[in-house]
Amino acid sequence: MAKKLSDRGVFYSRDSGGKHETTPGEYVRWASKEANKYNLKFSGSASQIDRMIRKGLPFDGDIYFDYGVSGNQISRPALNQLFVDAISDPSITHLFIPKRNRLARPDDALDGVELENKISAAGITIVYQSNVVQARPRWKRRDLGDLLCAVAEFDQTGKFRLELGKAMIYSQIELTKGGYSAGGRAPYGFRRHLAKLDGTVIRELKDGEIVKM
Repeated sequence: MAKKLSDRGVFYSRDSGGKHETTPGEYVRWASKEANKYNLKFSGSASQIDRMIRKGLPFDGDIYFDYGVSGNQISRPALNQLFVDAISDPSITHLFIPKRNRLARPDDALDGVELENKISAAGITIVYQSNVVQARPRWKRRDLGDLLCAVAEFDQTGKFRLELGKAMIYSQIELTKGGYSAGGRAPYGFRRHLAKLDGTVIRELKDGEIVKM
């Protein structure tokens, strides 16, 4: 694939639990600084991604953000739109992603590698905080050392997702048994309910709702 004669960068990230409200803004600030280093156009801002979270928008301008989406889901609103735009818009040459675990925490490490390959084959260079995956045509083989590092890192992120999920559930179970609040929003896949002492469910609680008994 011919090198694109353009100079635009876009940002992608995701947050599975929706509990890191301040972090997305910091990630976008990092992307803005990186864009300046590469002399790229990038219009994203911390206030923009905060607004996207409040309104539930998965993409807006140069920002693509899957909020409340688990890392093992390969098909996601923002990521899917990113691929559509990356293929159709020749001005996009760089993609800023904070860490590989923000791209995916896959059940199979090769799924994460395939996502990277798909992006780089579209002529886009992926810029992480710790490393860079250069754009390359599909016919060009990926450097073996880089490939092995990617497989190992995606494998670790997948294992961490499983262990973290178990730890969160066990911790909240113990807090609940002791009569304490588990705190924050419910983990991905769960809902908060108001219940009697015998376990009878009264109703589902709204996001952020606090009930004083």
